[in-house]
Amino acid sequence: MIQGFLHEAIEPGSKLSEHELTAWYEKEISSKIDGSIPELVSCAQYNAADEKKPSSLVVYETTSTSTSIEVLNKLRADNPVVVDRLEAYHASICEQIYDSGSTEQTRPYLMTGFMTPGQGDDEEFNQWYTQEHLGDMSKVPGWRRARRFRINDSIEKGTGKIPKAKATYAAIYELDHFDGLKSPEYHHACTTPWTAKMTGRCPVAEMRKWKLVKTWSTERTQK
Repeated sequence: MIQGFLHEAIEPGSKLSEHELTAWYEKEISSKIDGSIPELVSCAQYNAADEKKPSSLVVYETTSTSTSIEVLNKLRADNPVVVDRLEAYHASICEQIYDSGSTEQTRPYLMTGFMTPGQGDDEEFNQWYTQEHLGDMSKVPGWRRARRFRINDSIEKGTGKIPKAKATYAAIYELDHFDGLKSPEYHHACTTPWTAKMTGRCPVAEMRKWKLVKTWSTERTQK
């Protein structure tokens, strides 16, 4: 069962070539997804589908929230220097708190949302998500899956200055396409009175769009 989640947003910058970044992914993930890190279940790599930075994303599913940071340390053990050469490295260690249900395969597009509720708004923020927003988002054409996470810790490194505001919650939506983001259903989901109230009081709110590049999974997830 998936409980933990690692979200790594990366901007290579001028000190790391695309070839080096790809080789780094292959070495650290392909060599360790075979079961050498038992807590690691699957990984997926994405490129930005918007014009924002960081431009690369890797997400890792783990079996336990408590071991997520251990998984990250094991992944970095062989080549920690690469992280120090990146222009930006933003890692979020998350605990899954909601899953609409798994899909047969990883969908080709992803939308991520990082938010921090206003002061004292945590309870109503979560009620808004579970009682209204997730249901509205499920009606958007192309929608396939939604997950929510509580962010327990974060790590920031890098040689450049790409700021990352610290959020306390994350939402991830798997999509077949982005066409639905122009639909009346999506417009409704983003403009209800309750949505306007909660998002208007969030000091941190960041939405990103991503396109799938590659997936890795363990043999036990393929059976």
